[in-house]
Amino acid sequence: MITPQMIFVTPILLASVYTDVRTGKIKNKLLITAMILGCLLDYVTGGFAAVVDGVKMAAVIIAFLYVLFLIGGLGAGDIKLLAFIGLVLPGDVILITILSFLVAGGIAVVRIVIRILKKEKALVKGETIHFSVPIAMAFVLEVLLKGVI
Repeated sequence: MITPQMIFVTPILLASVYTDVRTGKIKNKLLITAMILGCLLDYVTGGFAAVVDGVKMAAVIIAFLYVLFLIGGLGAGDIKLLAFIGLVLPGDVILITILSFLVAGGIAVVRIVIRILKKEKALVKGETIHFSVPIAMAFVLEVLLKGVI
């Protein structure tokens, strides 16, 4: 079953991917607005307890991923995007986060294999993955795993 939360998350993810791929950043204005509206949605659909659960999960996501930010492995916008998903979909965000890293790893392997097949240097110094893309792909995978589509 498609939930209001899933419907709400989808355009935020699409906007995040768009700005991340174009500029290399996810806009704070987008994420802060999404978080405020996400709290409102939580309250309307589940009451104050749902808001508290979402905020707790967002805090857990930030706490665990902050270390990756400190070592330069993940951008702050990516962490805030996952925190937003944790706020709105607290029961799904752990799997979405794990799937995001698996998808990102898959993207990296495909890039390396393509370069090897082209007889190019396999690793490119300073190359990054716009992590909003694996997050969005992981969200779709999670929806599929739940049998929604």
